[in-house]
Amino acid sequence: MSNFTENAIKRSFIRLLEKKQLKNITIRDIVDDCGINRSSFYYHFQDIPALLEKIIQEGSDSIIRKNASGSLVECMDGVVKFLSRYQKSVIHVYKAVDREVFIQWTERACSYFVSSYLDRALTEGEITERTKHRITQYYLYLVTGFMLRWIDAGLDEGMPAEFIELLEKTCDVRELVTRFSS
Repeated sequence: MSNFTENAIKRSFIRLLEKKQLKNITIRDIVDDCGINRSSFYYHFQDIPALLEKIIQEGSDSIIRKNASGSLVECMDGVVKFLSRYQKSVIHVYKAVDREVFIQWTERACSYFVSSYLDRALTEGEITERTKHRITQYYLYLVTGFMLRWIDAGLDEGMPAEFIELLEKTCDVRELVTRFSS
């Protein structure tokens, strides 16, 4: 039952986020939409930012699982498709929070995503923590810059294809491990 309620909260939040900006969504809106009481919400989530963080992490995990045997570029393509599917929600979050807060969320999600991918894609001992950190930082700067430009452009459909093509040409993970290991 607990998992059912948590999933209902997440679905309600996403449904509401498709309709209005983050700053205009209250816990009351979420609990009314999914038919639960406030204490049930607080049993699962501390607040709305914690709910958003959980959705971002689960989305990242899902994309990585679906593309675990592929390259990081294929995973990034999965991220682009995921964000395109929730275009209104992304724009509503972007417009609702301070740009610095959005950048922090994007960086945290990117760091989690790349680090999780590297953990699954590379065998133990193949990469040091220092190299992993450097590669994560490299992708973090690329992805954060791209995300901000893409959202500023209203999530223009042409930009993701160009970005993925650029990643394919310049960002082979194994090559980065070699380069950043020295």
